[in-house]
Amino acid sequence: MKFGSRELLFLVVMVGLLLSAWYFVFKTADEKILALKSETMDKRHQIDQLKLAERRINDMKGKIEDLGERIRFYEARLPRESEMTAVLKQIDQQAKSNKLLAVTRIQKMAPEKAAGYYELPVKILMHGDFRGFYEFLLQMERMDRIMRVNQMKLTKINEKDGSTTADMTISIFYAPDATNAVPGQN
Repeated sequence: MKFGSRELLFLVVMVGLLLSAWYFVFKTADEKILALKSETMDKRHQIDQLKLAERRINDMKGKIEDLGERIRFYEARLPRESEMTAVLKQIDQQAKSNKLLAVTRIQKMAPEKAAGYYELPVKILMHGDFRGFYEFLLQMERMDRIMRVNQMKLTKINEKDGSTTADMTISIFYAPDATNAVPGQN
């Protein structure tokens, strides 16, 4: 077989055809495959992130239910506004049950609104034996109602050993009555 210019031209055209096929078909296809692999990896990463977020959401649902139970527990301990007089009477009775205490004054102040409940500050002035006052505080701590001692001033009475004057401000937390939009002072 004779190798001439036609054969050489044919060989150059065939090699050019192979190179152009490689460049335009195979190289482009490889780039598309790499891009698709990268996109697939990104989507798998996003799916993993979504699965992690779904697990966190499920964990949050349990935590929200637990917090809802806690809220219901504390709301059950909040007296209604209409029950506030009974709560104040109960505090007065506890103070009087410690025979050494004489309650001089129980004064309600203006209630303060918070998120879904009210706080009623009450000033109490009492005289008596310190042990009786201590027992009164222990009894208040054991009450079912949510209360807080905001301020307390104890003064020793010099006339008798152990005699004390207690001037304190407590806060009683309560829920508004369903029929009342604005709390009143009972």
